[in-house]
Amino acid sequence: MKEKIAIYPTDTVWGIGAALDDEASNRKILQLKRYSETESRPMSFLFTSLDVLKDYVQFPDYFSDQWLRDFFSLETTLCLPKEMIDSKRVCSWLLQHGPLVGIRCLQEGIFSELAQKFSPVLTTTSLNFKGQNPIIDYEAASAFYSHYVDDQELAFFGTSQVQMSGNSSSVIQFDPLERSISFLRKGAREQEIERLFQLLST
Repeated sequence: MKEKIAIYPTDTVWGIGAALDDEASNRKILQLKRYSETESRPMSFLFTSLDVLKDYVQFPDYFSDQWLRDFFSLETTLCLPKEMIDSKRVCSWLLQHGPLVGIRCLQEGIFSELAQKFSPVLTTTSLNFKGQNPIIDYEAASAFYSHYVDDQELAFFGTSQVQMSGNSSSVIQFDPLERSISFLRKGAREQEIERLFQLLST
């Protein structure tokens, strides 16, 4: 498809993203969100299947597929050292915002369509204008899209039937050597996440 930027619902709020190797489109996302050219914002990476995720990220052996499925079902963003990412498939600009890369993996419903019609992996950041709260309802997401309806590079996914929690995702920094975590942002399911990480230390 000709569109290079996607607007889509996640499990928490509406998101916007582009392909990992498309620096121009990812820069444009920040412009759409009304950030200036001199402002820099890190973006997480959204994977639409576990197989694609493992193709990009070199996980230690102790991360089982089931553990990863359970973790990403808890409204989470996992921050890993960027050395664990296949940097050859990611534009260098996206890796310049610090030593960590945030990753999400959402595999059901709209994400299958997103993988088929747009890309199986893309950047993700909340859909909102700078300084405003993230968008959680279909009407507001449609209004954002309609504001740029003449922009032929934007694609819109999702319907009014999609339900989101409205929570901010929990953002967890993980040290693969120590198998330790620290919460950079606590979401609604902190205790479940902590219990899941305890399994890695056993």
